[in-house]
Amino acid sequence: KHASKASPTLHLPCVFSQEAVRAADTSCEVATDGSLNCQGYGSLVSVTATFGMAAAGWVINQIATEKVSHTAKMRYNSRLRSAHNAD
Repeated sequence: KHASKASPTLHLPCVFSQEAVRAADTSCEVATDGSLNCQGYGSLVSVTATFGMAAAGWVINQIATEKVSHTAKMRYNSRLRSAHNAD
């Protein structure tokens, strides 16, 4: 669902950085071959992995502190039972 004009926020948790974007070092050549290179900014696997781990950690904390809705827990438990019964 999209946020409405009356309530512009969706209140979805997310992982982000407030660090300012810095331009690529001028000694580096920017690919002009049409490859996916984020307009010269690139992507470092250790950075994307860190953000993924931060998101996963948040989910684990939510489950551990029982802030996940009862319905979500029931669905998760049902999937676990189904997976266990399939073995």
